[in-house]
Amino acid sequence: MSVELADACSGKPGQSCFSSTCQQDLYEKLCLLFAEDVVPEDTDDYLKCLLRILTLIHETYYDAYAKYCKGDFDHPPDIRGVVPFLRSKVT
Repeated sequence: MSVELADACSGKPGQSCFSSTCQQDLYEKLCLLFAEDVVPEDTDDYLKCLLRILTLIHETYYDAYAKYCKGDFDHPPDIRGVVPFLRSKVT
């Protein structure tokens, strides 16, 4: 608690911290305090990008798995091979 909030009623003789005037002062100071702590809008698109990447890995893996089930591949897909395969398509 800041000194301002702790001393919300100081300097007001005859008022206890339970008086309505003091509570109103405290409420106003709390509102100002929390108004300053507003979190700015998040413009980071990393999670959206990560979702696309993971979805692509998932789809590629299960496409290869479906081909394995049909008999097109001799062995089941390995995730360790999917990521390098996708990287090779990018560059």
